[in-house]
Amino acid sequence: MTKKRQLTERELTILERIDTARKQAGLSWAALARAVGRPESGSQWSGRLVMPREETIHRMATVLGVKVGWRLPGDDPGERAKAQTVTEQAALDALRTMSPAEQQAALAAILGISGSLTKK
Repeated sequence: MTKKRQLTERELTILERIDTARKQAGLSWAALARAVGRPESGSQWSGRLVMPREETIHRMATVLGVKVGWRLPGDDPGERAKAQTVTEQAALDALRTMSPAEQQAALAAILGISGSLTKK
């Protein structure tokens, strides 16, 4: 039996974006998998075990009614709102409840955390 490789952070981000678009479309992973002709793959995608192939991602985009660029952060500005993950949307909602000074403090904290992650 072949050992499966661990997905990269980029691949996990793509799956998260697919998951967000899938939820917005009101589909289960199983329904999306059937719609793109890969009924056996839904549980593997939902469990973040395997990455869909590029041609499957193109079919997903068609089924979900989004441009293919939606799958990557920043690749399609016209689809930016649809591309946000649940976590990104929650962070944005929280920021919108803060004063400008609180927003600046939150941004500084995020930048500090992201800077410390890239140095590892």
